[in-house]
Amino acid sequence: MNIRLLLDLVRYHYQKNDVEFERVANEIANAFRRSGKYEVADYIRAQMSSRQSLRPQSLEREVESNPLSQFPSAAQQLSDLFVEVPTFANPLPMPLQLDERLRGVSLAIDKRKILSKFLFIGKPGTGKTEAVKQIAFLLNRKLYSVNFAQLIDSRLGQTAKNIERLFVEISNSSYPETRIFLFDEIDGLALTRTDGNDIREMGRATTAFIRGMDKLNSSVVIFATTNLGEKIDDALLRRFDYVLNFDCYTKQDLVRSALSILSSFLANTEKNEIVLRIADKIFNRAKLEAPGVLRNKIRTAVAFSDPEKKFSYLGTLYKELVDKDLDISILHKQGFTLREIELLTGKSKSQVSRFLVKEQYESSN
Repeated sequence: MNIRLLLDLVRYHYQKNDVEFERVANEIANAFRRSGKYEVADYIRAQMSSRQSLRPQSLEREVESNPLSQFPSAAQQLSDLFVEVPTFANPLPMPLQLDERLRGVSLAIDKRKILSKFLFIGKPGTGKTEAVKQIAFLLNRKLYSVNFAQLIDSRLGQTAKNIERLFVEISNSSYPETRIFLFDEIDGLALTRTDGNDIREMGRATTAFIRGMDKLNSSVVIFATTNLGEKIDDALLRRFDYVLNFDCYTKQDLVRSALSILSSFLANTEKNEIVLRIADKIFNRAKLEAPGVLRNKIRTAVAFSDPEKKFSYLGTLYKELVDKDLDISILHKQGFTLREIELLTGKSKSQVSRFLVKEQYESSN
């Protein structure tokens, strides 16, 4: 770490020079990232983001040299073909191999500047779109999603013309190093042209999209996501520099993700050993879906739980993910202890114990 940067950071803080303070803080974050200390870099970026005043260095220099540049011209503004998307620092929990590849994508954009067109494929809820938001956040770039409602037109040939206009606008956008463009669920626009169910209009749209990718300014970064990777036109697939498949979650990956998601919705006082042990047993016995779907179910279970019944969300999770009934006998056979069954069902340990003794007695006679 360059000590000059630390001294500058202190100096600009006491001078209340926010622009220079944030520029130096950004340099420090980049230095940690280059040295492989990603967690420290991400933490600094998160703190800077919370100030809501961070601007890209290139834009700061432009403002310093030309004060009028802080008032964006029409050429700098994007049309209604785009919607700005909020970015954030906390994506869905992902398998280590996915996390490593996403770090590689960030480095490819930020350092090497060799790759610029990325396609994320995978089932709904696997974290494709959220990964793009995370990358944009870490690279301190604005994220703009293509507005398909404005792009697709019922008039013959108009969709293809709109796509051509879209790519011209992307290539000519000001400060491309401060932006990322996202085609979310691209399968709605660029299905294979040999699909027997396809109509000619969509074939023209796909061709226009391929031409647009070929003419794209090399400094522009594009991401696309799809739930239907096998349906994407082969020629279009070849236009992407890197295709990443998110369908790689093992059962243990999903269990770890579910536990992490549950913890994020609980107060610190609720994150005790027995709660996490019960949750682990529930998730291991459940047929788990993708993390995005899991998050919705877990969030709902916690949100709808009765505050007067401290652990009622555990029973709701069990009924949602494992079995619709909280049967004491079945819970016992599944390896839940008396205390765990007590928390799941709301019945006291003595009641649970008497029920099991009675059941055992009746079965033996």
